[in-house]
Amino acid sequence: MDATTMLSIRSLINDLRDDYPQFNFEFSDEFLWSTQKQTIFINPDMEQSHEYTLHELSHALLHHKGYERDIELLKLERDAWDHAKIRVAPHYDIVIDDTTIQNNLDTYRDWLHARSTC
Repeated sequence: MDATTMLSIRSLINDLRDDYPQFNFEFSDEFLWSTQKQTIFINPDMEQSHEYTLHELSHALLHHKGYERDIELLKLERDAWDHAKIRVAPHYDIVIDDTTIQNNLDTYRDWLHARSTC
């Protein structure tokens, strides 16, 4: 990751910390929302780190805690992407395109399909 992009993600995280003090934001090797720790883990080295960060923030804002059935996970993911795109991203002048969303959701669809054929 170049220095400009790293600075940019750090700037976004600083803004999010100011706007959402109820959550912790930590750099990690992956993106995820931890309900137990009230922490959003962010991989600053990943492409589209801004979009994924807002997606994980949306899980937190939507109070996503878990799921009982596999298909529920796909709905939680879709809801978080929709919330990030429509409600959160515009505030930070970030555009989340539909291709990013669909590519991400495809990973869950593929996972669901693989589990259903076991």
